[in-house]
Amino acid sequence: DTLLRYGFHSPLLWSIDVVSRYLMVATFYLAISYAFHKGDHIRLLAFRPLFGARLKAVADALIYVAAAVIFAVIAWRFAAVGIEQIETNEAAIGAYLYPTWISSAFVALGSLMMTIRLVIRALVRMVDAVEGKEDLALVENVEDLAI
Repeated sequence: DTLLRYGFHSPLLWSIDVVSRYLMVATFYLAISYAFHKGDHIRLLAFRPLFGARLKAVADALIYVAAAVIFAVIAWRFAAVGIEQIETNEAAIGAYLYPTWISSAFVALGSLMMTIRLVIRALVRMVDAVEGKEDLALVENVEDLAI
């Protein structure tokens, strides 16, 4: 598209619509669960060193459950909206008619995957709280690791 747009002054008519309506949404929502799994997200750790392993695990579990509820609501609402968009044959106007349910499906699927990952992580942290274990998914201080 860039070559056509700037080289020949003839961009692909559909590219901006497809990128902004589908690909940007898919990129964010389908990657959010994986980024969380890898620890590539923002996490406030300022007060964590002040607490013991059990309290950290309990706090983590509560936060993960709260986040799972939020993502579950997002998944449920966007699934409902997507079904309605399919039933009403809703489309956005651009160079072509673009079905709107596809974006809703990406949001619902990505949020569902994040919900599942958060529930699993919450369960793991609950077990860690009982056993008094540190969070193996989070390395707070490299020097504390036994290498």
